[in-house]
Amino acid sequence: MPTYVLPFNVFAFIGAFWTALIYAAFTRDWLGSLLWLTVGFVALTSERLTPERVEDEV
Repeated sequence: MPTYVLPFNVFAFIGAFWTALIYAAFTRDWLGSLLWLTVGFVALTSERLTPERVEDEV
C-alpha cells in the first residue's frame, strides 16, 4: 500500500462506503451507489488529502 494513504484518506473512504450502502438500501439506486463508491476510492488514493510531511520536503 502506498505510504501516502493516511488515516484521513481511510476515514473518507469508509464514510463514502457506508454512504453508498445506505443510499442504495433506501433508494434502490445502485448506479448512484456506485458513484459514491467511486468517490470513496478516489479519496482513498488521493494525495491531496494528505498533508506534506517534513521528510518529503528534504
